[in-house]
Amino acid sequence: MQPYMAEWRERGLDVVLVSSDRPDRLESFIKQHNLAATALLDPDWQVHRLYQVQGLPTSVFLDREGKVKHSSVGWGPKHFADTLYLAENLIGPAL
Repeated sequence: MQPYMAEWRERGLDVVLVSSDRPDRLESFIKQHNLAATALLDPDWQVHRLYQVQGLPTSVFLDREGKVKHSSVGWGPKHFADTLYLAENLIGPAL
């Protein structure tokens, strides 16, 4: 997703990572994968409970009003293609 995130941000879509890992592990993961996304720590699993996360990783897509439009568990080629499709549908056509 990294190659798309700057364009998405310009078009009004932000990607936020939420992790319950220790801060040093999250920081290491971000550096290892050269991620340019906002990362939030959720040590008490409040966000996980709020969005009813059932497995990791989970992707949750919210509209501009904060309503859940889609969620999925896992990652791989199909999830990546689905993520691109869902992101483009949420933000609409590029100007």
